[in-house]
Amino acid sequence: SSYHWTDKLTGESRDSHDATSRTFHADLLANANAQTENETEKQQPTLVGVLRDRDNVTLLNDFELAVPHVAEAFQVSNDDATSLIQRLFNVAPGVSSAKPGMTPVPLILRLCEDVLNQSLSQKIVELRTRLPSDVDLTMLVEADPQILLEAPERVVEIMLQLKALF
Repeated sequence: SSYHWTDKLTGESRDSHDATSRTFHADLLANANAQTENETEKQQPTLVGVLRDRDNVTLLNDFELAVPHVAEAFQVSNDDATSLIQRLFNVAPGVSSAKPGMTPVPLILRLCEDVLNQSLSQKIVELRTRLPSDVDLTMLVEADPQILLEAPERVVEIMLQLKALF
């Protein structure tokens, strides 16, 4: 008989069921792990594992993952940490729309610290006044939020060098 993942929700789940739909076939594993005489000819992928039913997948973005770390670092509640991260988004709009993985926890912690001591807002104002008018600071921050840790003079110098090249 067939087994469907929804059976576990209704309590009709059995201990013994056919698990072939969520495991690799033995021949596939043997071929993938086979040693060939010439390693350069081996084009088989490395098999890591199988995700099924999304049981072991958590859908969180970089900032949701950072909330407990921010709360611990600044000794505040998770709600206050979320508010602090929201303040970061308000001060530096490009941070919230950066690509996933571009804002690791240490960077978020550093930027939140800069928000609290108001050095981030001062740096952004200085960058906006020093950068040429056709440079969009939000797009720069989206591309690389680490730019907010650089000295404004260095960022302007690099931007002017890039402009000269193109």
